[in-house]
Order: sequence, then structure tokens, then C-alpha cells
Amino acid sequence: MILKNYLTKEQNEARKKIEEVAKECGLDFFKTHFFMLDFDQFNRVIANSGFPVRYNHWKFGMEYNQLNKQLGHGFGRVYELVINNNPAIAYVSDTIVPVHQRTIMAHVFAHVDFFKNNYAFKETNKNMINVMANHANTINKYIKTVGEEKVEKFIDACLSLENLIDSESVRIKRRHDKACEEEDNCENDPNCASCQGCSSGCEEKDKKISTGEEFRMKTKYPYMDDFINTPEFLESQRKKIQDEKPKKKTNPPEPERDVLLFILENSEKLTKWQKDVLSIIRDESYYFNPIGVTKIMNEGWASYWHDYMMTEKGLAEDDGIVEYAISNAGILRTNKTRINPYQLGIELFRDIKDRWDKGKHGNEYENEKNFQRRKKWNTQEGKGLEKIFEVRKTRNDLEFIREFMTDDFIRERMLYTFKLDPKDEWYKIANKDPAHVRNIFLNQLTNFGEPVIKVLDGNYRNGKELLLMHSFEGRILDVIKTRKTLENLFTLWGRTVYIHSKKSNGNPILHAFNGLEHKTLEAKNK
Repeated sequence: MILKNYLTKEQNEARKKIEEVAKECGLDFFKTHFFMLDFDQFNRVIANSGFPVRYNHWKFGMEYNQLNKQLGHGFGRVYELVINNNPAIAYVSDTIVPVHQRTIMAHVFAHVDFFKNNYAFKETNKNMINVMANHANTINKYIKTVGEEKVEKFIDACLSLENLIDSESVRIKRRHDKACEEEDNCENDPNCASCQGCSSGCEEKDKKISTGEEFRMKTKYPYMDDFINTPEFLESQRKKIQDEKPKKKTNPPEPERDVLLFILENSEKLTKWQKDVLSIIRDESYYFNPIGVTKIMNEGWASYWHDYMMTEKGLAEDDGIVEYAISNAGILRTNKTRINPYQLGIELFRDIKDRWDKGKHGNEYENEKNFQRRKKWNTQEGKGLEKIFEVRKTRNDLEFIREFMTDDFIRERMLYTFKLDPKDEWYKIANKDPAHVRNIFLNQLTNFGEPVIKVLDGNYRNGKELLLMHSFEGRILDVIKTRKTLENLFTLWGRTVYIHSKKSNGNPILHAFNGLEHKTLEAKNK
């Protein structure tokens, strides 16, 4: 797909003005290219997640058809799509009126500021436009050599498992540097760093073990040493260590959150082209992951600044302020059945700014129990703007909600949980407890609401079978989805795959697939 920049002279002048205002507000963003697209182009780009060139797959065609039907009949609105790239790429629908175009441009610059500065995007590839094109060339090459049906079927399996990555890898280092991983590796290595677990190769350690001196107990009075550290005691400790069998090494040594990486490194079934394709799917999943874990913050940040620039900075202009207000109210409307990231995000950022401007945080404020005094609290601290920029840089959605969705915030905005009453088919309040409401949000955001799966053993039962573990937190696995996941994992691993989990009653349960049939084993708690 070839895209051209359709910005008119008036639109380009508006872009320059909005860019200047955004910089005056303190936003720091990459150079941004805008493309005004017609209805068909816009839908094609959205179906490809914003990339004009992607590998061919039926999934993207299906999404394009759904967008055509949904948006063509007026169900939903999509005005823009921004790509985390340097320079950034922004697609804007050419069907919107000038005041909406100005809103979208202000919104886009705030998005790009978020991409550039938030920690979750720190490791993402900023040349993904070209990387996606290279991925497409690689997969198209395999389609020609291996066959379209075979490649597409394998991509189906990979895409169904694309969430089996480590979504916290940017903030948490799971894997550690391995010194002396194999015992024989350090036998003749004078630079052996730690020798932990080694049984040979380190003369000083062998010397100590042979004498038992490292077990000599310290005594307060020197004359007691001969009575406590007898030769018999030291010899018994030496024999105890020598008689101990080395612990069995497992692969992975610790539970591995990045299941796709473990399969890439250890599967004996995958051919070269399959490893290349799986690596592409994994790389793209890591690229899109930060967008998913910061959806509320990202949209809230962009909404906060577009609203500030359109109103406080006058970008809506006199002839467009009413149209802007109507449109913005629609975007920020409350939804009783699902999270509106625009509305929740902007409200949280506004609340944070207000609290840090007034000093409504810290032990003194938190310990104040009088509602009226809390409401009128104002130390004129004036650090609200500084705080929201700091939050924008250092948090993801889970941390954002956990830390800043306070009990006061929930009560003041009446963020209750609702359920549909079957008698009158109307939504009614189910729970008002702030802690309960907050946990509902956190559960929906943790791993995107999907179960957390880790690799426990790549040589289970000494048969090179794959054992996975479900981190059970009260929610049981869906049996149909679990079986489909096992089938796709078998496609990648080639041997029996297991997932260990629990039932609602707490009993351990083991789901297994051997390529022919599914089995479920349940153990009863004693």
C-alpha cells in the first residue's frame, strides 16, 4: 500500500501551530508525519495495525472486512491511529471537520510524547515500519518455497500463542548471567567467577573441602576451639558434603515466563523457517505489548493534553468550541460494561494534578479522617504538573490504577460495579466497596485478563515433554481455550505438552495433549 501525504496548505499550517503549542506545554516528541486517508485506506491501515506493509494473513483481511461493515454502518468511530516509530506516523480520517482535525493533531503529539518517554517503550524498535516490511518479505519468501497453506497454518498456531511472552521484561530481569553453568566448563578456567555448584576446577575450594576447615565454628574464647572443632566433627562435615549428590539441573533453572523464547531455544521439532516465523511473531508481540500495558495511561495522557490545548490554549477557536465540546463529551462518556480508557485515564491525570497542586497526599493527609477537612485540604504545593509528567514516564496501567485510583477517587466518581438485573433488563449497582472496584480493574488489566503461563520443565518425565504452570489466582482455566492452546503448543514442541493448574475447589489438575488426544488428571487435596 502506497500512502501519500494529503495535508492541504491549511491543514499543514494548523499542524505547525499545534506543534508549537504542544512544545510550549512541555511535551517532548519525535518528528511526526501525518497522513489524511480516505475511508478505504484508513480501514486497510487499521486492519494491518498501522503498517502499510505486513505479511499476508487471513486475519488482517477479516479485520478489514469487519471494519468496513462496522464503521460503514456507523457503529463506532475511529479518527486516528499513531505508530510508535521515529519519525512517528499518524493516520487521520479525511472525513472529519477542521476542528476535529485540530483535536486529533493535538491528541497525536501527546501520544508521541508518551511513546518517546514512557519506560515501557524504552526497548521498542523505533524503525518498526521497515522491520515490518522485512518481516513481510521473509514470510512471503517462505510462502513461495514451503507453500502458502503450510506457512499460514503455522502462523495461526503462533498467533494464538503470541501472548505467551514476558510482559514485564522491560522492568524485571528474569534471566541472570550464568557463571560456571556447566561443571566441566571451569576446570581449566583461571577466571572462574563464583564456582557455585562446581565440583572441580577450583583448587582453593577443593582444598577447603578436603580439610573441612570451612566448617570450623567460631568460638568466643580461643581455648574452647579444640573442644568444639574436634577432628571428628570436621571430618564428619567433610564427608557430609562429599556424600551429597549434586542437585538435578532443570531446564529452565527457574520458571520461564517467556514461553515463546523457551520454545525457540529448545524445541527440536522446529525447522529453520518455522523458527524464523515464530521469532517474527514474538518480536512483533513485544513491539505491541507496551501499547497494551499502557492503554489507559496513553489515551488518558493524550486526552488530557488535547483538551488543554483545545480549550485553555484556544485551538478550538470561537467557531469550533461547541462542536469540540459535543464531540469530546462523546469520547469521554462513561460505560457501565467496560473500561473507557480515555475517560478513566484523563480523570486520573486530572486528579493527580489537583492532589499534588494542593498537597493532598502523604501521611498527614492520609491520616486525616474528617471528610470535610480532606475535601478543603490545600497546602498550595503546586507540584501537579511535575507529578503528572513523572507518572507519565515511570508507570504502566497496573501501577497507575493501583497507586492513584484512591478510595476518594472511586467514591467521588461513583465508580461502582454493575450487573444486569434479569427482571427488568437494567443495569444495577452490584458493589460500592472501593477495594472491590479497584481489584476488578486490576484483574482486567493483569496480563490483559489472560492467565499467566510459565515453563516449568522442558524435559518432563525425562522424555523431553513440556510442562507448563498456570499461576493460579482464583480464576480457573477455560477448558476449551486450554485444549486449543495445548494443541498449538504441541505444533511448536512436537511432544506431549502439559499445563498444571487448579480447580475452583483448590484441587491440582493437569491438562495434557499428546498430539492425538487430550487427558485431564485431577488430584485430591489431602
